[in-house]
Amino acid sequence: MLNDVMFTSLAKKGFLMDGNIQLQLTTREMATLCQGKILEKQHIDWNGTAEYRIALQDIGFDMINEILKRSPIYADLAGNFLNK
Repeated sequence: MLNDVMFTSLAKKGFLMDGNIQLQLTTREMATLCQGKILEKQHIDWNGTAEYRIALQDIGFDMINEILKRSPIYADLAGNFLNK
């Protein structure tokens, strides 16, 4: 579960770290998180396959959009997530 600080870091870097594993997120995967859905992702390496389920805490669509606006990677997503 990503809080606002972790989400901000992800938006700036484009990846999450789990120990020595670096999980890159595509724009589509980031959009899935921003929609409030659970992202299921696999990491395959020499040690085998690791399964991840990643979700974003309810930080609000306004906060999501503000973080995305400042993102060097996902800024094009900003403004696409509105309170409905």
